[in-house]
Amino acid sequence: MTSAINWLYSLPDYVILIGFTVVVPLYALAIYGSLSYAFKRRPLPHDAYLGINMFNSSIAISAFLLTFTLVQALGTLQRVNQAVYEETAVIEQLDMVLLDYGEAEAADVRQKLQRYIKSVIVQELGESATAVGKKRVSKELYDLSYGITHQLLNKTTQQKELYDKSVSLMEDLGKARFQRMQHAGKTLAPVFLLGIFLLITTSILLFFYLSRKNRYSAYALLFQMTALGTLCGLVAIYDNPFTGESGVTAEAYETSLEMIQQRSELNDD
Repeated sequence: MTSAINWLYSLPDYVILIGFTVVVPLYALAIYGSLSYAFKRRPLPHDAYLGINMFNSSIAISAFLLTFTLVQALGTLQRVNQAVYEETAVIEQLDMVLLDYGEAEAADVRQKLQRYIKSVIVQELGESATAVGKKRVSKELYDLSYGITHQLLNKTTQQKELYDKSVSLMEDLGKARFQRMQHAGKTLAPVFLLGIFLLITTSILLFFYLSRKNRYSAYALLFQMTALGTLCGLVAIYDNPFTGESGVTAEAYETSLEMIQQRSELNDD
């Protein structure tokens, strides 16, 4: 199950969206067509008024759950992006404070800061992101914290002021990473996916049982399920904020790393 979900997240967004938009109505038509053939010689009673009301109720429940899930997923993605922006902002401030120490005094700590950024890009946000990689990032963060608290000078009044700022920013950096990592690896529970599948299947069976068995009914079911399939596709796209084309990228960290390296080059000149 997990491997199938990971494979799904690896697909481009438009493939996921189109896939669900096509697969869900085809699934509905397959069930409707099979039941129509099975009961071809045994006509079932139908009640258009009751059928429409009950079918709309079951579809409304499914659509509500999917819409609620989509809103929650978009909110999570926004919070993760905000945590990323806060983390990179802290990184920028920390590097500027370290520069105020002087290139020689803070060179090693600035190197540790760059190693931390590179580890986030490769180990946490890259294609090779794994649980082991996350531990390595934690190790780089610890090394950076140790470097700030044990390697930076704290003798003069100016150095003490810069030291206090560095320690404070290091705490902010740890908090920002913690907020970002709170949502890492969180996806919809398999039982929720099973529940949505059962709701859709029940709606199809209910529609078949109470509607007239003709092409008009089949087309009406097709249109309803196409809309529901599109909604399922959107939920799948935004479900995990760290995967897919619409998920969090390493662009903000790459920009921060580039700016730090540019400042180092300017200081060398």
